[in-house]
Amino acid sequence: MTQPEHQGSDFQFEYRWVPNNYSARVQRSAVLYPLLGMARSVEQITSATSNLVKCWRARVTQLSYSGWDANWGPKGLAYARNCVPTFVKALPSSRPCRMNRLCPFCYARWVGDIWNRIDQAFPNVRRDGGGNITINRQAMSQPVEGDIPETTTPETHHRGRPLRAIQLHEGADQPIGFPFHLIEQRKNVTYPYDECGPGSPELLRKIVMDGNQFRAYWVKMHKMEGAFCSNFVAPGKKGWELQFRGLYKVRPDFEFVAATGGKVERHEQPTRRIIASAVSRTCRYPRAFMFGDVAQMAMLLTSQQGRRVRLTATYGDFRKSKLRDLQNEQ
Repeated sequence: MTQPEHQGSDFQFEYRWVPNNYSARVQRSAVLYPLLGMARSVEQITSATSNLVKCWRARVTQLSYSGWDANWGPKGLAYARNCVPTFVKALPSSRPCRMNRLCPFCYARWVGDIWNRIDQAFPNVRRDGGGNITINRQAMSQPVEGDIPETTTPETHHRGRPLRAIQLHEGADQPIGFPFHLIEQRKNVTYPYDECGPGSPELLRKIVMDGNQFRAYWVKMHKMEGAFCSNFVAPGKKGWELQFRGLYKVRPDFEFVAATGGKVERHEQPTRRIIASAVSRTCRYPRAFMFGDVAQMAMLLTSQQGRRVRLTATYGDFRKSKLRDLQNEQ
């Protein structure tokens, strides 16, 4: 079947400037760099964003003609192809397609929301007598060179609110103890193709639902202060991969019981840079979503339709309602 051309309805974006706050850096590290490689300068980021627009338009068009029923209206494909880019401010303005599970730009905006929740959930700490710790929520504009830097310009308030994330001065002595630690967990489970076959929407839905049950059990068993968990399924080289990821806010005396396999890393001094790096690793966009087999991805997307299929969840202090309570306590 010949696919129709969409160039007539595609926006020709003009790229103006590159946002460079922490949220923008986390989004680039989680989505843009894994897909198209590191881009350090403004010109490289702009070029990579333009190339990603082309990749996304080709991908969503392929999926729409390969059996994926996205339940969009007659203009749905055009809206998806013209989804407003992130990473670079672009004109003309367009609306987001809200395909958070697939669109790299909507996915990146979702990553920014997760970053903001986790960033704000860690309480501020007053600087000690030696001035080794400052409250720092950088609102700012810094050179693009060197993403998620070791140090930033310290400041103590942002828009009149006490700032939360802890920032260490360059060359500072060992700081006082942090009131909370951040635990990062990554675990992959592979369902081999030679055992389960190429799969079906029902099988893939069962894999996701089993992951959801494990996720709820895991958080309930550990009783953490805050938790973010995700379980994405993606086609791999040898089989379907269930990618379980978690970020946990815990007290220093918390004992974490790791499950069999996977990787667990405990950050005892979760500065803003460390939290940003952890969020970008945990929320990394799977390359198979953009460059994997089209038929497999169409089947996977079909299996995830429906309200019961939740690929991510936040608990405790990472929930929006709890964040409001924490802000009121400041």
